[in-house]
Amino acid sequence: MRDHRGFTLVEILVALVIISVMAGTAAYVLNGTEQHRLKAEASDLATLLNHLADRALMKQQTLGWQYNAQPNRCRILQFGRDGEWRSTDIGKRPCTFNTVAQLEATYPGSVAAHSHQDDDIPDLVFYPSGEYAPFTLELRSRADLGLRLTGDGINTIVLEPVTP
Repeated sequence: MRDHRGFTLVEILVALVIISVMAGTAAYVLNGTEQHRLKAEASDLATLLNHLADRALMKQQTLGWQYNAQPNRCRILQFGRDGEWRSTDIGKRPCTFNTVAQLEATYPGSVAAHSHQDDDIPDLVFYPSGEYAPFTLELRSRADLGLRLTGDGINTIVLEPVTP
């Protein structure tokens, strides 16, 4: 009788197939979850910005949205009668991003996008007339998935995928 040591080729191949299927499934699930979270955060941001545009028109207020990359959060500002921007609690909940690793803003027709840290200058301004400056916000996750928010200055802000 022979002494069997080790695995047969068929056993090794079956084990490799099982491991490959499990790894592929895990990668798909993790990537899908990241994409779902990014889409949820981008959708929440689109809803907030559309709400600010509507509120500015309805309440005849000038409102602003400011993004700060270091803590990865945003603030809502209101332009007061004294000519100063002040934080306001219109959003009702913290405006933070957990999935978004990078947010890049483009303002067509603008000379340059300003860079600020703690000053009270908004990135986007919503006027009482219902208008706002056109913009594009590109949101990217840590897995380099991308979504784009685009506002033309008058219509509803739309969410669309970023094509590579």
